[in-house]
Amino acid sequence: MGNHHRPATGCDGQDARGERGRCQPGRHVTATFGEAVSGLPGGTFALRNAATGALVSAAVSYNATTRTATLNPTVTLAGRTKYTAVLSAGIRDAAGNPLVGTSWSFTTGP
Repeated sequence: MGNHHRPATGCDGQDARGERGRCQPGRHVTATFGEAVSGLPGGTFALRNAATGALVSAAVSYNATTRTATLNPTVTLAGRTKYTAVLSAGIRDAAGNPLVGTSWSFTTGP
């Protein structure tokens, strides 16, 4: 997968004030791909506390119809905390090309 196959990423919704780049604790994190992929869940989609590097316990699912991976934390995310979501090169397109590893960050609301 080349750069044109980078997934659209985000969290479910915005904070209570309508601000983008902030997510309410308890929301899930999503990545939508431009083409069908394999390798999900398989440890290829992770969420970390940006300050401590601690891995957040989560369940990952993939909807092949919408080409959307969803990471649902199994714990409530701390408020006013920065998290980093990471997609690894273990994700591959139908031709077997690996995803260019990517990450993005967001901060939870109060």
